[in-house]
Amino acid sequence: MKTIILTLFFFAPITLFAQAIEERTVDFITQLIQNKSDTVYVINFWATWCKPCIEELPAFQKLDSLYKTKKVKVILFSLDSKKQVGENLIPFLKNKNISCTVYTTNVVDFNKRIDEISTNWSGAIPATLISGKTNTGVFFFEKPVTFEELEKIIQPLITKP
Repeated sequence: MKTIILTLFFFAPITLFAQAIEERTVDFITQLIQNKSDTVYVINFWATWCKPCIEELPAFQKLDSLYKTKKVKVILFSLDSKKQVGENLIPFLKNKNISCTVYTTNVVDFNKRIDEISTNWSGAIPATLISGKTNTGVFFFEKPVTFEELEKIIQPLITKP
């Protein structure tokens, strides 16, 4: 019974200002990466304390708005600490009018598992991973990206049968 209650506690969304922030595991991310559905996943790893991360957020918001109906799923994976979710993350998202899906992690030492996400990732943020669609492979950037860079990769993926 304790396990069920703890599981519900850790995966229950934190809701405020109509923005739900759910915790996800590294296993959840690797499942998205390995998924070969007709959906393209754009996963950005960022934090509210990372200036380059904040500067690129409008590109992801624009991508989400323009491609929401085209089987493109934008996910912002915040690496802010659990304590920062209520204090910083949720107010930040509200202030910046971010409506993309946002998750946080419940992994205590996330850096020990980054190779499972990408062997090309040193752990620096911002970092962006694009995957999905059968046989498209995985695109990975360990740098700030622009809307134009994202669109250049996504356009051919969503037009493939």
